[in-house]
Amino acid sequence: MEIKFSERLEHLISERGVNQKWLADEAGTTEATISRYLTFANKSPNVEILASIALALNTTTDYLLGLSDVKNARNDLTAEEQLLVTAFRRASERDKTITWQLFDTYLSQNERGFLHQSEQALKAE
Repeated sequence: MEIKFSERLEHLISERGVNQKWLADEAGTTEATISRYLTFANKSPNVEILASIALALNTTTDYLLGLSDVKNARNDLTAEEQLLVTAFRRASERDKTITWQLFDTYLSQNERGFLHQSEQALKAE
């Protein structure tokens, strides 16, 4: 099934609890433009307006266009969490294994299962 821009836009407006006027003001466009995007399923958005709508709704243009299912654009990690992710990406495979062993106490059964499956998939490659 093809995901339409108008459907994603309507869903996000509802989910965020905003109205067309608010979105138009935040995106620097008119309420009529937002209404057209919602009403006419095949109406392609102007690239600049698309980017402004995505920014206002804290989403990505790819999500709005149905190219991705990743909804949130902004990273909600703290600076400390971002630092951990960066360091983890640089770590050797041995050090990553040690890190996971340290965090094992804090993982749920589902998370442990996910890690195990990921490790098995890497070994299979």
